[in-house]
Amino acid sequence: MTLQDLDPEIAAAIGDLGFPDLNADNLQTLRSPFPTTEPPNTLTRTDRLVPGDREVPVRVHRPANVTGLLPCIYSIHGGGYVMGSYEMDDARFATWCAPSWGSWGYQ
Repeated sequence: MTLQDLDPEIAAAIGDLGFPDLNADNLQTLRSPFPTTEPPNTLTRTDRLVPGDREVPVRVHRPANVTGLLPCIYSIHGGGYVMGSYEMDDARFATWCAPSWGSWGYQ
C-alpha cells in the first residue's frame, strides 16, 4: 500500500507525519517489537488473558500499593491490524498511572 492508494486528504495527513509506505520489504522491520522497560516501583503492571473464542491479551497498569476500585482508561493501541502491540503504551501509562489503565491486544 502506498499513499497514492489512499483518499487524498488522508494521504496528505499521513505524508506530513513522515511514515514510510507499507510494503513487503519494510513491513517486518516496522513490526519489530517496541522497546520494553521495567515498570517503576510506583507502578504494578499485570498481563492477563480475556477468555473467548480467541483469548485477548490485556495489560493492566495500576499504582503500586493502592487497593480498591479506581477509574480506568480503556486504550486500544494504533497499528491498523498490521503492526504494533499493547507494549507501545507502557511508557505513557507509567507516567499517567494515578488511575488504573488497561491496554488491549488484537483478537
